[in-house]
Amino acid sequence: MSLDRRHLLIAAAGTLFAGPVPAQTDDLGSEWLVHEEVPSGRFWDGVWRRRGGTDVFDARWRDSDSGGTVRDVIEIARFDGHAIELWRRGLRGTYWAELSRNRRTLRGGASWYEPGAFWTARIRD
Repeated sequence: MSLDRRHLLIAAAGTLFAGPVPAQTDDLGSEWLVHEEVPSGRFWDGVWRRRGGTDVFDARWRDSDSGGTVRDVIEIARFDGHAIELWRRGLRGTYWAELSRNRRTLRGGASWYEPGAFWTARIRD
């Protein structure tokens, strides 16, 4: 076997057997209770559950007006210990927020929000 083929096989094996990359060690918990609200008073309450030790959340919300539910996947894009950015796959948009001093709540906005809209989250372990 030539050297190039051996390197290719080693690289392929590493790709096949590498599991999901775990999240950095953080204190962001495994479940968030989320509230999103627009200036009219309409809101969506939801639960975001983290997939194991990853940066991915499976999210579900209930609409205050219709009672309907929405599901999506949220990924932590950046976290510096205080500020966080998250990517919402289905809407192809970004949430941003700041972590409170007690490190148990978040408050911020999103790229698709109208002025005055906001979201909050309470971190549960």
